Amino acid sequence: MYDNKKIFKINGKQNKYEKLFIIQISYIFIFLIVFVFLSCKKKYAPVSDNSGHSEINSTFQVFDSKNSGLPSDSVRHLFISQQKLFISTAKGLAVYSNGNWQVLDSSNSPLPNDDIKTTFITDSVWWIGTSAGLVKYQVLYNQWNVYNTSNSPLPNNKIRSLYLDNNNLLWVGTFSGGGLATFDGSNWQVYTPSNSPLPSNSIAKIYIQNNQTVWIGTGGGLVQLIDNTWTTYNPGNSGLKSAWIYDITEGNDSSQVWIATNNGVCLYNQLTQQWQNFDASNSGLSGVFTRCLYYDKISNKLWIATNGNGVFCYNLINQQWCQYQYPSTNIPSNYLTSVIYFQNKIWVATLDEGLAVLE
Repeated sequence: MYDNKKIFKINGKQNKYEKLFIIQISYIFIFLIVFVFLSCKKKYAPVSDNSGHSEINSTFQVFDSKNSGLPSDSVRHLFISQQKLFISTAKGLAVYSNGNWQVLDSSNSPLPNDDIKTTFITDSVWWIGTSAGLVKYQVLYNQWNVYNTSNSPLPNNKIRSLYLDNNNLLWVGTFSGGGLATFDGSNWQVYTPSNSPLPSNSIAKIYIQNNQTVWIGTGGGLVQLIDNTWTTYNPGNSGLKSAWIYDITEGNDSSQVWIATNNGVCLYNQLTQQWQNFDASNSGLSGVFTRCLYYDKISNKLWIATNGNGVFCYNLINQQWCQYQYPSTNIPSNYLTSVIYFQNKIWVATLDEGLAVLE
């Protein structure tokens, strides 16, 4: 016969030891989790400040005229085509691909001026905006054409923005009193405040949605052009806080339009017709003079290049902001002109210190 009391006593000791063993293992496991978390937090967590945003300690790779084929440290615009990065600089157009640099300027091409403001590149045609006119380069035929105020109806030689729509109609934005022009390869149409509802002759940005809605960023407000119907939004008749529009891009879908101004960033919802402004008073954006936007639809993040406060990243999923600025990070300048996503990296153009690439 078995002694039930003895067996119960032995099993009781075993259960006690098993419980102690499980508790010890649990403590060790929790310790490891906390250790890994703190290590990662120390390495990757942003450093908060009192402005409502965070500064990220990340490393930028810098390309300038001393360590690369970049012809100038003054970069004006970035454009991606054919898996190549087209870089508009003050001393020519640089083309970067797989570590190789090519530079076009007035010494090795028919470019009328080395001061390149902007580009719109396709497989067959390169449109190049300079401070001395508009250039068309037909790649297959190696043919160059230069359009200026002397040989065409182009209203001003200082080209600020270009956009080629699906009908091969080129939209040209000029600065310093020129206005807006379109060119189909043969015929020109010029729009100014004197012959159209355009509120200003200074055109900083042209952006076209679905080959139907033309957005025009001017010095007098945001213009929406649909089927020859002009609508101008300004601080007097909309939620915009500034009439100076520097960049326009689509958000997560075509209903969302992000607008860069010299008084923060604005989000316009075309379906609800609601406006939402982001500035130093209500967000992590401390630099209100915003120059360029890039919206990453995959990660749902908005990148904002500013004039004096570096580059910001706004994560719309968790509503978190981060900032990369000099000298907190090794970004070489806080004065930025363009930001774009290329080869799985964020590329930032600076006004005076070349290119900064975020891994």
